[in-house]
Amino acid sequence: MKLRKTSYRWDISIALLTKFLLLGLVWWVFFAGHKQPVDSAIIGDKFLGEHPTIITTKQNKELLL
Repeated sequence: MKLRKTSYRWDISIALLTKFLLLGLVWWVFFAGHKQPVDSAIIGDKFLGEHPTIITTKQNKELLL
């Protein structure tokens, strides 16, 4: 059995560098270019719901007529 002259530190460093490069590539391909427009109306609709619905009752129908 031949002993390794290099330490595992080099192997682990290369593996981690490769992993982070691949993760960066995946992020860039899927997430970097997809920006969504955001304004206050969109945020308000998401948090507060869209326009409130009107509940029609007999009194409301009389008021509308």
